[in-house]
Amino acid sequence: MNLIEINEEIDLRKKELLEVKNKDIYEYITNFIKNNTFTDARSFSNIDIWGFLTCIYLIDSREKLSVVEDLFNNLRLIFDNLKLSNRFKIYELIKKYYIENKIDKIKDYFDGKSIIMSNSLRRLRDYCNNNNINMSLILDRVDKELLRLLKYYLGWNTIREFKNQVQKLETKSNDMKEAVNTVLDIKFQVEDEKDEYVKLDNYIREYQRVERLNRSEAEKLEIVKKMLLEIKEDSEIINYKKIESLLKDSFLKLMILKFIKEHNMRYNAKLEKEYDKLSNNSKLKITKLFNDFGINEKLYNIDDMVKYDLDELKVILKFLSLLRINNIERINIIKNTSMDIFNSIHMLFIKDIINIDFLSNNIDIFYRGSFKINNLKNNINILRDNNINIEIFNNNMEILLNDSNIIYKNLLILKEYSLLEYLNENIDYNFLLNSNL
Repeated sequence: MNLIEINEEIDLRKKELLEVKNKDIYEYITNFIKNNTFTDARSFSNIDIWGFLTCIYLIDSREKLSVVEDLFNNLRLIFDNLKLSNRFKIYELIKKYYIENKIDKIKDYFDGKSIIMSNSLRRLRDYCNNNNINMSLILDRVDKELLRLLKYYLGWNTIREFKNQVQKLETKSNDMKEAVNTVLDIKFQVEDEKDEYVKLDNYIREYQRVERLNRSEAEKLEIVKKMLLEIKEDSEIINYKKIESLLKDSFLKLMILKFIKEHNMRYNAKLEKEYDKLSNNSKLKITKLFNDFGINEKLYNIDDMVKYDLDELKVILKFLSLLRINNIERINIIKNTSMDIFNSIHMLFIKDIINIDFLSNNIDIFYRGSFKINNLKNNINILRDNNINIEIFNNNMEILLNDSNIIYKNLLILKEYSLLEYLNENIDYNFLLNSNL
């Protein structure tokens, strides 16, 4: 998949994220909560009950708003125009036939496909026909959830009826007992409805949370898109971890990481080809350089030499040409030394601390793993610390290639007896190597 196709997938994903889903339901529930609040039975009786039931059903059923509104509008037409007692009767009638699993038979009756089942159903059918109520739509939706919501509706009606009874207490105090009993009967039902109200508030919070997350993910996708557009064909993609961290969608992540992998493989293949080309050119130049110093290419392995820059090799070869050693020994030094070791030795030579004869006789001082260069530098520092002129060792420089701990210990003994001032170049300093001085 190329970059154009990936960007198209990113745009498609962004569109999905930013496409507002169920916005009409969110706005309906938000508007309901804005205009309807309750904390107890008294305040519950003042809410828009059908709006409340519509909100609950929308959340639980995940149906379209138009479908649910149509359902509860028809229920409203049935129940709101009846007396309270008849509302309970219709509820019990529907509940009875639901429990007896006869809802389909009742539906057939309302659709004119069966004979009269009962006088109650006949009166209900006539009532629906006279009031343009779609009873078939309601019967299609009858289940435990709808019956539960209708029970909330009846509780709401009961509370309103109780309020009417309370108003009568001003003149009829004997109604008090009946009114109080009614309130006690519906107490727990109101508590359940308060939980449902909290569910509406939670729906709004969750909707807003998801919307924020979607916007954030869309913004991150836009950043990824810009990062991908900045990719150059002739450069490696090194910010892939940043890109990966911005991607949440696993399909997109896999797709983009695959693209990055393939891009980097092409780049690395091209880089390797260029490296081989440069390496071959470098090997030719190295061979010519060795030839210039009279060293035949049969004496060395070119791969041992490519670890050095051409300029580094030139400095090493020029210096080694001063030593009285053969070409095989020069090759061994180049193979076994490092630029750090060589530079240390070269600096001591420049400072006239060591000379050509010394180096020609001690070529292993150049070798990695040899203690000689470290011993030499340590011993030079010991001499300086004791104000001893290094030149007095010109004829005994090999002494300073030995263990600096022994030399240091013996110099301390000489210092203790005030003998350091008598040291000169005519002394054989092998005694400094005596561990039992």
